[in-house]
Amino acid sequence: MNKWMIFLGGLLAGVVLTLVFTTIINHYSTKSTNSGSGNVETKADDGLKFFDEPGDVINENSLMVFQVLEDHIALVRGKERERSRLYLGAVYLLVNEGDKFYYDEEKIDIPEGKELRHIGMYRYTTNDGFEKNVPIVEIVDAE
Repeated sequence: MNKWMIFLGGLLAGVVLTLVFTTIINHYSTKSTNSGSGNVETKADDGLKFFDEPGDVINENSLMVFQVLEDHIALVRGKERERSRLYLGAVYLLVNEGDKFYYDEEKIDIPEGKELRHIGMYRYTTNDGFEKNVPIVEIVDAE
């Protein structure tokens, strides 16, 4: 009987510790995920700094919109790996001067003959108080 009590006590302690550990991990991973998704306090006009000359080409083939800030302006996330189906890579502020309106969860593929060009920086504060500084990018004709 004593061995069974020790076994059940250990099993119960393991379950409780696992639940506590996963709750803590989930809390912190949600905080870091939200720091780049959907919790922007500022308007898009605040914190925008454009370069005098276009910057480097960003090597992304596909982007996912996770928050639309204004017409023609959206926060997007690239893929971490090219073959991945998940968009867990870098965060960018995508802008366009055309008539393209973005919507949440929109998948944007960079077409042949086009490229993603770094044209500035965007600084904002999330609702959780995290300062973020992300590249402003635009889809342009390839050079």
